[in-house]
Amino acid sequence: MDRNYLFTYIVPLIGAFVLAAGIGGAVLGTYSPVQNTFGLCGSPDMTVFGPEESPQTTSSGGFEFPQFAYEELSDPARSAFEEALRSPTDRHSVEGTLSPDEREALLTGSVVIYEGTEYYAAITPHPCVNVTPLLLPASLLALLVGGVGMLAPIAWRRRVGRPLHGGDTGNVRSGLALFREGPYEGVGLIGSFGAASVVGLVPLIGPLLGGSIVGAVAPTTRRAAVLGTYLGALLTGILAVATVLLPSAFVFVPPLVVTLAPLVGPPNAQGVTILVVLAPLLLAPVSAAATRRLTRSL
Repeated sequence: MDRNYLFTYIVPLIGAFVLAAGIGGAVLGTYSPVQNTFGLCGSPDMTVFGPEESPQTTSSGGFEFPQFAYEELSDPARSAFEEALRSPTDRHSVEGTLSPDEREALLTGSVVIYEGTEYYAAITPHPCVNVTPLLLPASLLALLVGGVGMLAPIAWRRRVGRPLHGGDTGNVRSGLALFREGPYEGVGLIGSFGAASVVGLVPLIGPLLGGSIVGAVAPTTRRAAVLGTYLGALLTGILAVATVLLPSAFVFVPPLVVTLAPLVGPPNAQGVTILVVLAPLLLAPVSAAATRRLTRSL
């Protein structure tokens, strides 16, 4: 097979499939260790319907729902029942453990007699998603391999001294020049800084990506480092304020670290918060300068 055809079409196609496969695994692998922290799983929801909304409790030859007096319910079930009655959505999470018989009865739906009135109550389980700890590292590796594969045409064309697809390299150079030193320099800097400010709020990875965005349109490496420093200071300020207003803003980071590096052990939550807040001061300018230096030929 012609190597030019291989690296221009086949490798990036395979890279796109690998990248797409890695996205789903990365999302699921990131969600799994933090879902319980944010109350996204585990506790079932109880829904309570009044007499006018309840399904028919008995029918000729039909199914008869189990009946409970309110006093017969366990403490978690009673608490959830009362909160569901007061809730405008008629629903509330069950905080606590139900007995197996009670849980089975409420899963199929039950009639609860409360203050002489029959209510229909049922719970909806929300089981946590369990994935292998290796899913997230493997997915991140797939993202890296897929990204490299999709960039293979550029690297191959440069190696053989030919422009990408008969001249796209020059077009890329001309396009970036419009934002680096051309009439759209201000627009490019403001737009990239705004986009980087949003992307950079993602803990640890965000400052690297945000710095790369700024560095791609900066006119010089020195200017990229300066803009990256400004970006890092802005992100640190925003994250510091967020930490004060929402002390539990970064509680998902320690479980994520354990998932990525099981041998490290559970990190200190306060230390992780400090690291997340201060990391942009270093990561953003380094990433911006490195990106500008790597793209200096464009």
